[in-house]
Amino acid sequence: MPGPITTPTSQGTHHLLKQGAKLVTSVEDILEELRLTPQPARPRTTRVSAHEPAELAEEEQRVFACLSHDEPRYIDTIAAESGMAASDVAALLLQLELRHLIQQLPGKQFIRTR
Repeated sequence: MPGPITTPTSQGTHHLLKQGAKLVTSVEDILEELRLTPQPARPRTTRVSAHEPAELAEEEQRVFACLSHDEPRYIDTIAAESGMAASDVAALLLQLELRHLIQQLPGKQFIRTR
């Protein structure tokens, strides 16, 4: 129980639990929920830009190419530019973030770190 059921400050978390929210205590919890497994870097056959890391898979490349170091981008913008579904982009952004290639900023915006 995240808090006493009679406390008004616990109502929000209780409501989220009723809706099926899950407790996250580690990166592994997120990966498990998204049904992802950490994967070693895969070599690419071509490079889109000299500024992109060589170890990106094709879909990661498409998402990474939509980001810059100085202009934060929303997930919907990234999805539209990459031509991919927002759910796929979200999973790829998480993978890139776990590899420290991008950073999520407040407001669910993303920038490159490399």
